[in-house]
Amino acid sequence: MPQELMPTSTSNIINKINYSLKAPLRIDFAGGWTDVPHIMKGKKGFVSNAAIRPLVEYKAGKFNFSGYPRGSGLSTSTAAKLLEMLNSKTYNAEPKSLSNIGEDLFNLENEELQWFIGRQDQYAIVYGGFHCFEFGDDYAKPLDLDIDRDTLDTLRQKLLLLHTSESRNAQLAVEEVYKYHNTENGQRAIAELVICGREFARALERKDFDACAQIIDRNWEAQKLLAPSSTTEKLDAMYAFAKANGALGGKLCGAGGGGAFLFFANDVDQLKKAMKQKFVDAFEIDFEFEYRSIKELNQF
Repeated sequence: MPQELMPTSTSNIINKINYSLKAPLRIDFAGGWTDVPHIMKGKKGFVSNAAIRPLVEYKAGKFNFSGYPRGSGLSTSTAAKLLEMLNSKTYNAEPKSLSNIGEDLFNLENEELQWFIGRQDQYAIVYGGFHCFEFGDDYAKPLDLDIDRDTLDTLRQKLLLLHTSESRNAQLAVEEVYKYHNTENGQRAIAELVICGREFARALERKDFDACAQIIDRNWEAQKLLAPSSTTEKLDAMYAFAKANGALGGKLCGAGGGGAFLFFANDVDQLKKAMKQKFVDAFEIDFEFEYRSIKELNQF
């Protein structure tokens, strides 16, 4: 019998009950939507993203979301589903590769949601670190990148994750994407998102941070073209104010419609101060990159 099909021992079940399982969330820099097979229809997609902490924890049937607001566009729901899957007495992650775990999670969410979803959230959270993933109809794989930790530390120093305090209506954006992705504007937007997803990682390899900021901006424009409900008048006003006060680029995380903005700036403190003075309900979400994989985090 294959090892992954062997029943989990009683001691392992007890350990799962007593042990606090942990998972990161993710921020997406560029390429979102191109990880969805139903949209891409055989074409390759690319998404540049990174796992972040504080970590979500699961113990004795209870979640600790470490202060993350739900509906921020940071994939809290996928992190929660991963922890439930890992905690299941019928699931044994130890013999599985990261790709296997990511695909198991993708299949689980796909079956439960009965909706055409993508793979970027699952793979970003399972693999940890910064990656540019290539996506096809039935796979996802991280590309080989030459990006050192110092470069990623510099990138982190240039990022501001700011919750808008706007209720997130991601479902409306999702419905628009599925309705309009085959239109001329939809196909143009998807082609641009593919380019942005791949080029962000290439710019980071070159340590070209200005290009990274510009790519985030291009991605946001393509995202809005694909799904106009990704934004609102208030969100547009926040974005415009940020650009006028030092932001070199920015986009809403995930499907948009509210939640958290990711801004890129050379002087993050100045931008943060200006945004908080202008938009008093907005608040920073403090984070760091999480470089450990889900197996390393949980010692599988």
